Amino acid sequence: MKEQKRMGGFFRAGLLFLLWLGRLPFKMAAERRQRRQAVQRPVSQALRDFGKVNASAWGIGDLPGSDSQQKVLIEGLNPHKAYLMTNLVIGSYHMREHGLGGVGLLHEPNDEIEAMFRAYGIHEFLYLSDRDISLRGRLRAGFGAFRMIAANRGVDDLLEETMQGVYVGKCVYDWYLRGHGLATVDSYTVLFFAMLATGIGYLEFLSRLFSGGRFPVVVQAERQYAPEGIVCQAAVANSSTVYCRTGGPTSFSIFRITGPEDFYRANHRYGRTIFEHVWQNYREHAVQLGAEFMADRFSGNVRRNDIPDASIAYAVNAGETRESLCERFGWDPAKPIVVVMGNMLNDGVFANGWRLFRDNYVWIEKTVQAIADVNSVNWLVKAHPSDVVNPVKVTSKDVYEKWAGHCPHVQFYRNEWGSRALPGIVDAVLTVYGTAGIEYSSFGIPCVLAGEAMYSGLGFTHEPQTQEAYFETLRNIHTLGRLTPEQMERAKVYTYIYMMLSRVECRILPDVRVYADYDDEKYLRDAVALLERYSPMDEKLVEMIRIQVARKRRHLLNYDYVGLDAADAYPASAGLQAAEVECR
Repeated sequence: MKEQKRMGGFFRAGLLFLLWLGRLPFKMAAERRQRRQAVQRPVSQALRDFGKVNASAWGIGDLPGSDSQQKVLIEGLNPHKAYLMTNLVIGSYHMREHGLGGVGLLHEPNDEIEAMFRAYGIHEFLYLSDRDISLRGRLRAGFGAFRMIAANRGVDDLLEETMQGVYVGKCVYDWYLRGHGLATVDSYTVLFFAMLATGIGYLEFLSRLFSGGRFPVVVQAERQYAPEGIVCQAAVANSSTVYCRTGGPTSFSIFRITGPEDFYRANHRYGRTIFEHVWQNYREHAVQLGAEFMADRFSGNVRRNDIPDASIAYAVNAGETRESLCERFGWDPAKPIVVVMGNMLNDGVFANGWRLFRDNYVWIEKTVQAIADVNSVNWLVKAHPSDVVNPVKVTSKDVYEKWAGHCPHVQFYRNEWGSRALPGIVDAVLTVYGTAGIEYSSFGIPCVLAGEAMYSGLGFTHEPQTQEAYFETLRNIHTLGRLTPEQMERAKVYTYIYMMLSRVECRILPDVRVYADYDDEKYLRDAVALLERYSPMDEKLVEMIRIQVARKRRHLLNYDYVGLDAADAYPASAGLQAAEVECR
């Protein structure tokens, strides 16, 4: 039987390789036409003006380390000016902290992006387009994809496979979902094969780039998908330290990534050491501020630098109540109401650690199938709020209609009804790893997780460790009681760490809304105005980065909230790493 499966995998991979090979000449011809027709966008006057002011403000002529062979590599794979500027600001501080010059990593030569880098004194660039895309190079990558698929019986196996220490299959899976509006992958397609071959091509180039220790420090923001995820993992596999910005746009943390255990650790997974320090020493203060933050979010007063989805989820207050909802659906109001909080189906799928189901789509499909048979409670299925701006070809509503649309005790909760009233309606919530786990726990409402969340293991969520235990919890969810006062306080303390202690404001970065109209030139003019008011080296971020680098902290923290001497309260590098790792 094993031999049959192995041969089946071999023939499937061979067929995909042949289909891919048949399309390859047409793809290469199309790429050649595209390169010939490519027109560089001229550098705008606003960018030239910004470059002059910024170079003067940073004292570019005094940059250290320009003669050193080692450099800080700064990722510039996203052309959005706000994305680039944040990476460049963080990278510039690291160049000074490590005494090294900088190099930009771009997709291909681009005058606009390179002008941004030069404004920070960076004149050397590396391009992913310089990887081997000759016929020979592509065939080598194609054979790599053939070997990976032939060696792995199915998609689940491929997700756990590594190549040169990199989860290239998982990075490509993420990229495939995001790029094509898909929610899951059940079987390999020729398009998936082609993307896997491209990912392997990226890996070959990046492994050579990072070998030899030329880039001991890498600064990037996005670490999902391909090539970004492959950049991060290839760097760490070759002993680089990656500093990954998380949050923003003007206040953020930085996640220090040093080993494979960090590849799929949540950006805001702080660990018990920091949590317990705040719990023991700043509990009352943290509980109060965490409660105020969550109250603001649910009232629609979404704070600056909150997660982007909050501005969508809590913008509407339709005045729904438990009574009106039960009347709408013909439900018995005496029965508990539980809401299935849909996670994003094609974004951030592997942004956390372990999970009970392959991806978010498989989770919601299996969950809705299960609750269709659990009529001891009334169920709501709710799509993720960002679905309206990040559409997928199969939605949470499609899953609901397919598996539970005929069940009176399961109903779909429409986004236009808003989320503000839900804490007064529901008795429990389900999520894979979403922020619902801290939001509803703050109000005493129990949350059941189907994977590792950034707040896992802190004592206020239900975390079944197997699919069997998860489904058993669903069958008996009516027995879950409300959280204790201490559990509610623990959720609020985590909120404080997540949204305040771990965020450091940078006054020289203009504000920008993720889901709003954006104007490049206005952003650059705003940056000039801020540089005329604030000196880059006077920013609090300088000192906080210095502490993170010197003491090898996993996260950048804002010690203004707990006192600068608290920086010494956490164990040094090795001890902190061991103490913070949360086991499944």
